Amino acid sequence: MVSPLPLRNADVPVFDDAGPMVRAWLLDGRGGGRQLDWREVTAWTPDQGPLWVHLDRQHPETRRWLQGSRH
Repeated sequence: MVSPLPLRNADVPVFDDAGPMVRAWLLDGRGGGRQLDWREVTAWTPDQGPLWVHLDRQHPETRRWLQGSRH
């Protein structure tokens, strides 16, 4: 089981180019996965496996990305 990471406002590093993303994981279907950066999230395709993304609802890019995501 993967432990959840603290949110963006905690004293932990976050990706510099995070866009509207707080955290993202590519899930492996066995209870684990690997953390993705924003570039990897925007390049994700369904054949890679389930994607979990925590977005910052106040970021100006969030709505645009959700409306453009048709996976």
